[in-house]
Amino acid sequence: MLLLRLGKKHGEMTDGGFIQLTTQFTNRELANMIGSTRETINRTLNKFKKNNLIQENEQGFLIHVEKLKEELF
Repeated sequence: MLLLRLGKKHGEMTDGGFIQLTTQFTNRELANMIGSTRETINRTLNKFKKNNLIQENEQGFLIHVEKLKEELF
């Protein structure tokens, strides 16, 4: 999953099992990375937010690693 790979390369572990992405990416940049559309990325990220798999703050995305892994695998 793209978010997990980005977390390893561009993230820092925080308390509570989250990875804080230290680099901000636009939805278009994320879409280009996986050969998708900005709209699909937007829908997917909103679904992940609704299911508490990711959160967003002023620094960017917080990825709840274990929850995201459970959802994906």
